[in-house]
Amino acid sequence: MNQVENSVLNKVTAVLNSLNLKFAIIDSDGNKHGELNIEQVKKLKRRRSIYPLGELRAHIMPHMKSIMINTTAHIPVGNYQAEVIRGSASSYATQLWGAGNYKTRVTADKRYVEVTRMDPSVASFMKNDPVADLLSGLDDLPKQRITREVYSRNGMSS
Repeated sequence: MNQVENSVLNKVTAVLNSLNLKFAIIDSDGNKHGELNIEQVKKLKRRRSIYPLGELRAHIMPHMKSIMINTTAHIPVGNYQAEVIRGSASSYATQLWGAGNYKTRVTADKRYVEVTRMDPSVASFMKNDPVADLLSGLDDLPKQRITREVYSRNGMSS
């Protein structure tokens, strides 16, 4: 700690002590000041993967590299957990195309993960769009056409 930091710390601790308060301050050098017992915050460790390094990437990337704008790829889940495949696909999609330029979902039968790459201009329009959210949930229902006009005609606000 430099001289100014040390001077301010001494003044603060003097004020807190004069008020008979218990406190704990950890300075920039890692030294603890005060009487209050605190538990050190442990740095979170990355969770160990249940699959060998590179195995998920080898399974997902051939499908991801072939996705063109405005198309969808179906990644088979196989012997993996569907949410693990979806999470890895989301991570790789963010690396490849940027955040918000894709959508992922697990199919109803949990046999495939769908990754849809969107045009960046359309993707920015669809963020926080209630119509897009409504339409994205209809994939497992019988196909029907819902437009903004129908949406607004039914009294729903957008």
